[in-house]
Amino acid sequence: MYKLEVHKHEKLVVAEYASSVTMAEVIEVTQKMITHPDYNPSLDGVSDYRNGNILFSVQEITAFADEASKNKIAAGRWCMLVSRPQETALLAIFKEHVKAQHPIELFCTLKAASEYLGKDLSKYLPLD
Repeated sequence: MYKLEVHKHEKLVVAEYASSVTMAEVIEVTQKMITHPDYNPSLDGVSDYRNGNILFSVQEITAFADEASKNKIAAGRWCMLVSRPQETALLAIFKEHVKAQHPIELFCTLKAASEYLGKDLSKYLPLD
């Protein structure tokens, strides 16, 4: 399950995942994002995995990250919210593969992610 929002005036993309998160679902969210009429690569974004259970492999995340970098899907500042070691490890691999393309960081708290993006994410996502 996921929720995707593009806030054009806030210059922000919000993707929130819940329950089981497969690579097919992440690809679906990405496709919906890049085809959204208000999306452009310069927008900042947050992907919230705190209520999700990531079910993809190192190979899948590496291939996805390489494809995302090659296609220059994003250029703005992005962050990923995580709450468990598995998500942190897998998404750290993603971060390493895309960091040359655009700034991206991992956070455990909404406050830290909000400070990084300079936006109040509590308007869009549940508190910690």
